[in-house]
Amino acid sequence: MESKTTKNKDAVVALMLGEKLKTGTIWVQQLIPIGDSLKSEQQHLFRDILGRFLSMLEREVYLGQQMIPSQSWMEMKKSLDKAVVMLNSGLTNECQYHLTMLLSQVTNLCQRAWEELDRP
Repeated sequence: MESKTTKNKDAVVALMLGEKLKTGTIWVQQLIPIGDSLKSEQQHLFRDILGRFLSMLEREVYLGQQMIPSQSWMEMKKSLDKAVVMLNSGLTNECQYHLTMLLSQVTNLCQRAWEELDRP
């Protein structure tokens, strides 16, 4: 059985990573519509930049998986992988959908972490 200290440390790490993931996800979601107004030759470079942002998010999810093994991280990875595929395919609206799913999953993780820290 895990001690209260270990659970608190895990909750703090989950909150830290979760907040970084939420922020990064919202950034990408806000940037995607900008790409629609770019010329076709600029869109390729723009998708490359978005891909780099998504790569940073992937590293945060990987770190979370390594530090706090949980099914939640696997679900986040699936949503992020799908978002990357949609972005690489030029389907930015579909990318938005998977990023919204990721944001929901991250928010749920953060909520559970807060609840763990709130327990006496």
